[in-house]
Amino acid sequence: MKTWSYFVNPFLVVGSKSFKKAVKISIWHDSALEAAQGDPFFGPMYTAYHNIHLDLLKAYNKWKTSGGTHKGATLTVEQLLVLLSPGKINAWDSQVQIQFAKGSPNYISIFPQGHKPFQHGERDERINAVEQLVLALDPFAPLSATKADVDAFYTQINTARTAQLGKESDTGHFSDDVRLNILGAMRAMYGNLGLIMDHFKTHPVQGEPYFDLETVRNHQQVIFTGTLEANEHEVVFEHLLAEDDEILLESKGNTNIRFYMTEFATDGPGTNPVIDMAAQHKEKVLRSVFGNPANRFLHVVNLEAAEGKYKVQLL
Repeated sequence: MKTWSYFVNPFLVVGSKSFKKAVKISIWHDSALEAAQGDPFFGPMYTAYHNIHLDLLKAYNKWKTSGGTHKGATLTVEQLLVLLSPGKINAWDSQVQIQFAKGSPNYISIFPQGHKPFQHGERDERINAVEQLVLALDPFAPLSATKADVDAFYTQINTARTAQLGKESDTGHFSDDVRLNILGAMRAMYGNLGLIMDHFKTHPVQGEPYFDLETVRNHQQVIFTGTLEANEHEVVFEHLLAEDDEILLESKGNTNIRFYMTEFATDGPGTNPVIDMAAQHKEKVLRSVFGNPANRFLHVVNLEAAEGKYKVQLL
């Protein structure tokens, strides 16, 4: 039997999908109660809720601070990966070909799989490919300058990746704290809704100003899922997002998939950054990673000849 709508906490429905909106509706409710605290009915309600609200803000701000640092590290890694391919790898390849013809034994010993390891796969696989290139260049003295450039780039991207991984555990811990505080605040707000409905039972509309009804009623879709046929492409959503908005990308199937954003629905990736996601892998990224701020269409592409699945969540 379907749950009666009045027994579904509307604040928790919104808050569980978006940290930002949970804080927004909590600020509204706390401010409305503060303005009415001189009323004997609202005074104790404000005192009790205000402490819960402050705990939520504290947890949210810690998460934002940690997440902001993590986002900065993520962006650095993404920028370096974009720089790696095609720019860096093409330059290194050209320098190698000055000494060894493409397809020759020495060339193949340096690039046994061509450019593929630098362009496809997970981040760490691509970073490891750069380290392996350093080792492959070591026996060839005429390529010492090339090796030095590759080595410097590897140090730079490895340092950025290490910093990123160091922040991920902090961000995850703080996000758990936010969820717990959202749960407490949204439940408290739902309890206050019942008390206010009883208080204004002869004129219920008088209780409306105490809640951010526009946000509660009009929360946009934040979770997108889909199944992709072999090599299929589709547009996930159209949203003009802020540069610091976060997106959780996930390949839920057994294929590698690719994400990118464009200004128009029919555009290909062009020079926009792409994010390749390995099967059964997920990653939280900053909207700005996808390039041009005008890009509003998120695309997903199945890179393999088998069925794939994806999940995207706006945080």
